[in-house]
Amino acid sequence: MFNLLKRSVSFLIVAVMITSMLLLTSCEKEESGETPGGGKIDKLAISADYVVTRPDSASNIEVALAKVIKDAIKNESGVNLTVTTDWLRPDATAPEKEILVGETVRAESAAVYEKLEENQWAVTVANNKLIIAGKGGKALSDAVNYFVDTYIKGKTIVEIEADAEKYDTSKLVYFSWEDGETATVCSGGSYPRLYKLQDGRLMCARDGIYAIYSKDDGLTWRTQGKGTPISFFPQYACANPAIFQMEDGEIFVAYRAVGMDGDKYYRGIHVSSSKDNGNTWQKQPDVIVTNNDDDGGVWEPHFFLINGILTVAYANDDAEYVTPPYQHLEYKQLIDGEWTNRTIMANGMDHKSRDGMPFVIQLSTGEYVCALEGWIPNTYQLMIKLIYSEDGITWSEPVNVYRANNINAGAPAVAELPTGQLVVSFQTAEDCPDKECTQMRTVISDGTPIQYLTEENFTEPENTFATPEGYRSMWNGLYTTEDYIYAITGTGHPSGQIKLRRYPLKDME
Repeated sequence: MFNLLKRSVSFLIVAVMITSMLLLTSCEKEESGETPGGGKIDKLAISADYVVTRPDSASNIEVALAKVIKDAIKNESGVNLTVTTDWLRPDATAPEKEILVGETVRAESAAVYEKLEENQWAVTVANNKLIIAGKGGKALSDAVNYFVDTYIKGKTIVEIEADAEKYDTSKLVYFSWEDGETATVCSGGSYPRLYKLQDGRLMCARDGIYAIYSKDDGLTWRTQGKGTPISFFPQYACANPAIFQMEDGEIFVAYRAVGMDGDKYYRGIHVSSSKDNGNTWQKQPDVIVTNNDDDGGVWEPHFFLINGILTVAYANDDAEYVTPPYQHLEYKQLIDGEWTNRTIMANGMDHKSRDGMPFVIQLSTGEYVCALEGWIPNTYQLMIKLIYSEDGITWSEPVNVYRANNINAGAPAVAELPTGQLVVSFQTAEDCPDKECTQMRTVISDGTPIQYLTEENFTEPENTFATPEGYRSMWNGLYTTEDYIYAITGTGHPSGQIKLRRYPLKDME
């Protein structure tokens, strides 16, 4: 379980008084007495019309520190500043009042960074802008600490180095999938998803949309009844299933359907449900349907609950909603038998990214995390990211998890261990000669609270199914029960099938 930083700070923020240039250096520079020169301003009042601005291609640390400042101000004053990036449209001008965090493209930031050497940091003001700068992540963290501690009258609330105040590292666990058990779920099929039903069975849904069940925690599997498809759109290609069972026992399965509808290309997110443990299925209202001539559509649904309400997340790159080639993550909720208007979880246009393939879980703390694939800044190469939310409604900026070497890393999934550590899976051909294979790979976090995670907080990736050269394991999933963590994938090794690996939680060390 995450032991998140306590924001038990008590500071006042209606106006921040900065009476002189505030400039400190690292310990090494303090010994020599060297300090960069700087300007001076008598006073800066921070009000509700300020924005917190970070670099558009920000590091994870810069993203986290911008949120620290926003949260500190909101917690003590109720003033809820917007966090934005330094990117501007060609005809746009920068906001007049900004808190600049990190090495932004603003002239005020550049002027300060020119005077800083490695490990030095500065807090200063110019042209109605507060500039918080640091050469290196630790230095920038020190600058934010100083600003919050000195001018918002609180305790230090962010550290770069791990320490016991943030989480107990003695309880961390690690494991290798090769020490677990492997089973074959079925021959053929792809894009599998797991879910444990109230009657104790594991349910696996795959492309089609078909289901298969296990009564022994995944070791053996069989169909139910005649194994009829769950989807109601046999004329289209249906895949990307998601499963959820409500407290009253009703099972919901969401999926995407694509195909030609006359001279147009049909794309939709659809839902079926069963009130008799999967024996019969009924069609639910459509979540969203596009029927345009453009190349966009809606993809990859995933269920979760917000305040007990069934919620489905999905990716949307339809031109009616987003400017190509970008893509949003959105969700809708099932209320009174109808799906609500869409809410954006991750704005691909703001991130200049194709944010896709949402995989959402609710953590033991009650918070939410969503694994997604998105572009590496300024490229079209996919990497693995996370967004998180305290309430499932307002979501963070993306946190980077894994980028492959000159090739895509995509199709993510995420699970939580009893310690609060995250397990994240994805597929990549990074280590495949001539890219003739695709491996499902898994990384494990070191317990760092999610808002401070960086790529460095995860283990080296494990080839989850030991997929050899020339074969593929892809469109994978993760799932945890009270006893096991499961990995599941569609693989061509040794032949086309869906395979599962499970590892007992009690055996983790």
